Amino acid sequence: MTDSLLIFINDKDNMQLSNMFVSLLSRYDNLPLCTRLLGSFTEEEISKAIACRLSKKLNKTVFVSCNVEEDRTLLVTVEKRIYDEIKGRPEMF
Repeated sequence: MTDSLLIFINDKDNMQLSNMFVSLLSRYDNLPLCTRLLGSFTEEEISKAIACRLSKKLNKTVFVSCNVEEDRTLLVTVEKRIYDEIKGRPEMF
């Protein structure tokens, strides 16, 4: 897992790993490839969207598991916090 990133987003009261997506860059397309590693096909694909955006931005393989309530405001806040961490501590990413 050299040059990759794992992001686990969860409620503090409900620690679970119910889905996970991986996204990686392809030399054949500008858009990252993204696929489900865990979870059912009926689950919301928020993890997929976050993984694809981060993979493209960071130019590396990204694993994302997002297990929180489906709330647009919360998800925008979570994603903003991830980007703030990337800007604040780029050596960690």
